Amino acid sequence: MASAVAHCASYPRRPLFIPVRYSYGGYPRIEADIQYGTPMQRASIPTVMDLGSANYWVYGPNSTFNYGSQGLFALGPCNISVTPYYNYPPSKTHTKLKPTSAVYSYGGNGKFVPVYATVNDTLSFGSSIPALPNRRVAISNFTISKQPANARCASKDKQEYDKSILGLSRFRNPSLPTAGPSFRQDLLDTGLVESSTMSMWFDKATGPVTDVFRGTVLFGAVPEGKYTGKLTRVKLSPPDGAYVGYYVPVPTISVTGVKGKTNGVAVSKNSKQCLIDSGTGNDMLAIDQDTFLKTAGLVLYGGYPAYDGPCKKIPKDAAIKFTFPGLNKDKRGKAQTVSISVPLRNYARGNTDYLGNKNKCGLSMDLSTSNDCVLGAPSNTAMFLAVSDEENQFALAQGLVSSGATAGISGLGDIKTIKKGQDLPAV
Repeated sequence: MASAVAHCASYPRRPLFIPVRYSYGGYPRIEADIQYGTPMQRASIPTVMDLGSANYWVYGPNSTFNYGSQGLFALGPCNISVTPYYNYPPSKTHTKLKPTSAVYSYGGNGKFVPVYATVNDTLSFGSSIPALPNRRVAISNFTISKQPANARCASKDKQEYDKSILGLSRFRNPSLPTAGPSFRQDLLDTGLVESSTMSMWFDKATGPVTDVFRGTVLFGAVPEGKYTGKLTRVKLSPPDGAYVGYYVPVPTISVTGVKGKTNGVAVSKNSKQCLIDSGTGNDMLAIDQDTFLKTAGLVLYGGYPAYDGPCKKIPKDAAIKFTFPGLNKDKRGKAQTVSISVPLRNYARGNTDYLGNKNKCGLSMDLSTSNDCVLGAPSNTAMFLAVSDEENQFALAQGLVSSGATAGISGLGDIKTIKKGQDLPAV
């Protein structure tokens, strides 16, 4: 087994990035496919790339997903043997396991993931991308989830659950200490990046509505040519008390409906901030459902807003536009704004397919007049976002304009490395 490496000199300085996808079917989030070890483990592990958490974990051998829990830390009636998982014993490059004790909580205490050790090993992301050696990850062998269970327990093929989560939020959060390990913080601590900068974007969608969206998470740098308009700083607006993730002011919302008309939609005045969360499968918007359905020309189906027809017929120009206040003023002293237009087609991810009606297309969004505002995976596909934790900066621009996500390093194009103490290249 290899020993842990603590020196940045052992690694060549190169762009560090992970290809990500947003798939069709069920409750997809933004994910990466990661293979572990040397020789490379054959099965890749779908890994949620989660802006709403900071820790990095994966299941090891002999792991169980327990669900149907009715109370805090209470076991449910159903168990699934986890597969695929990280099978570290055969790997020639894994370090000795380091015992640890932590419990990660997700979804408002709806899921608890205890971890018992951390280990370093080589991560691979596909044949066109150099492997990343000696990365640290926590190992779990058990999860308790409040996911509903039927009387007989669903088969493992029908019950969806996370195989791994790589938290992308800041690690040293002053309001809520995180247990770690943090993938991003480890990159910085071992000298693989010069700053805590991170960028994420998705390429232009050119195929059928059910196609997989392809994107990139880039560490320590910001690319050029992957967004349109100005990259604009947005004020971070966290809630009171302990929190994890990136919160921004509540945007104004306008909708271009399926008949081509554009109108504004009022957001609840009780909604104070919006969480940007790639690890949530739906957008949660604090707007009146009936008003939105009428404005957008949609119907309610299976409990979700839906297009009254096949998904492929959703007009390409039907969209929701989110407009955020910028942090700074322009040269004329006018407050800047940045708008993100999310095509309604990006919300068509098959969440009502199980109902069997191909002439209704459910959209991945929850609408209510509550205080909640979460911009999840669907709207994240249309954002170009950049963060610098050291400088406490967050910036947005319109994405869905680029290409190259499947081309490896050559697909990145020109990038600007951000050094420690440097600002994001944003207005």
